[in-house]
Amino acid sequence: MIKSLRLIRLIRIIKLYKYIVQSGGKDNEDVNPKKKKKKKIQKVQDEKKEEEEETLFKKETDPSKLGKALSESINKKTIIGTLLMLMILPLLSLSENDYSSDYSLREAFWFGRSSCTDPNGFYCNTEQEWLTQEGWYEILRGLTRAAQDDNQVNKKELLWIYIPNFEKAGTMDSIKSIPNREGEEGNFWEETEPCAGFIVHDSCPWRFEEMTLISYTPKECLEDKTMNCDQLVSYVRYMYKLEKKEEA
Repeated sequence: MIKSLRLIRLIRIIKLYKYIVQSGGKDNEDVNPKKKKKKKIQKVQDEKKEEEEETLFKKETDPSKLGKALSESINKKTIIGTLLMLMILPLLSLSENDYSSDYSLREAFWFGRSSCTDPNGFYCNTEQEWLTQEGWYEILRGLTRAAQDDNQVNKKELLWIYIPNFEKAGTMDSIKSIPNREGEEGNFWEETEPCAGFIVHDSCPWRFEEMTLISYTPKECLEDKTMNCDQLVSYVRYMYKLEKKEEA
């Protein structure tokens, strides 16, 4: 009898414990529903974010899009490289400037002026002449040879000379012709009359773009205006069509 009572009491205690445990679980569920809801929402957001990242990655790694981006990158680099070459190569290339015509004109000016004997004239030599008549002709021949290259091939054609004339006491004059050396007949050079003078005649066989005019004025005349010789200018006109053809 006593054992039965004890068993019944034990059973009641177990039931009471279960009831208490179940009641505590229900209370916890009632207390944390907001936390569970928040966790669920966070989980959904994480899954959505992962899906968006995966979609974006697939778009970025799309073969057609990668090929297009690579093609645009190559085109940009090619264009930039070409522009840089066009700008830099001219700076690196050797350019030859031929100043032989300018030097020959300056030389002819001073030698032609050396026959001037007027004591009031510009740099006139009242003591003695610098060279003989044949020497003057050789200076003029050198002026025509300034149009030749190292192989003595005429790259330019001399059309007109306007300098102080040694044979006329250094006065400014157009040189009509240059004779050959002694013992040779004919002229070494002759003026191309339609292309001579300050105004080129319409009958000149060369276009204006095919000719070039080189001038020389003594620096003393440019620096000192009181000398009144700024109009003392020498000219030579060349046809340089052949030179331009070779450069092209």
